[in-house]
Amino acid sequence: TNNTVSNDDLALIKQFLISHPSKTKPIYPTFLLPNEKTKKSLTKWQTFANKKGIKKKRCREIYDCKEDIFLPKWGRFSLKKPSIYEEKIGEEKKNEKKKFKKGPEKKTCTNQRFIKQ
Repeated sequence: TNNTVSNDDLALIKQFLISHPSKTKPIYPTFLLPNEKTKKSLTKWQTFANKKGIKKKRCREIYDCKEDIFLPKWGRFSLKKPSIYEEKIGEEKKNEKKKFKKGPEKKTCTNQRFIKQ
């Protein structure tokens, strides 16, 4: 008879706990994370740049996957210039090596780059 009484009591306690939700207050203070940061005011230069429409300078170099280096977008040694030129009939003189003497070293020029000998 003790088992049935104790089971009935447990059932009543369970029912009471389920029917009445409990509210607990945490002991420690709670904060919403991340904390709100105050916006910094713009500097004099930033306000001037916004007023005049000045934008950040764009990067001049592009990454070349084939050679695994950065090359300029335009100008000398640029990525857009073809590295292989087709030779046309009558243009044999262009591809000849020119020799320059600068001091004790001699340098040869092949189309674009100087190569030390």
